[in-house]
Amino acid sequence: MNMRNLPGGWIYILLSSADYSRCKIGKTINNPLVRYRQLRTGDPCLALVVAYYIPEHLGKIEKFESGIHYEFQDYRINNHEDSKSEWFRIDAEIAEQYIDGMLEEWCKQKFASPSRINLGVLTKMYESDIQALFEPVPHDLEFARFLSDEP
Repeated sequence: MNMRNLPGGWIYILLSSADYSRCKIGKTINNPLVRYRQLRTGDPCLALVVAYYIPEHLGKIEKFESGIHYEFQDYRINNHEDSKSEWFRIDAEIAEQYIDGMLEEWCKQKFASPSRINLGVLTKMYESDIQALFEPVPHDLEFARFLSDEP
């Protein structure tokens, strides 16, 4: 399986160490590390807290993001330029716990282990898990190719 083209999307939580009382909850259909690094150019204090892989057969990633944003609407940080901000005044760990429950309920399945990601399973991953998936070290990449019989 080409990990760069997983059919589905990702919901992620980012935290700014400049203000631990807020976090960004967003989506991407690409590698969440790429999205995180794009956003970090505007805020070098950003940290990736967690990312959730949601296979496309469970629904559109936009629907999940909208549902999560709706559930957190009382915590949304609005400013004069952006009434639909993806920033929320909530502790990232608390947001993570709530999102864990929401996604398991909405998808009607428990999270798979990051080491067992596949196309049909809801998976919760931390930065090191995502790096192992998308950016394996050369030795791990050789071993993965050996196991999958890829040239």
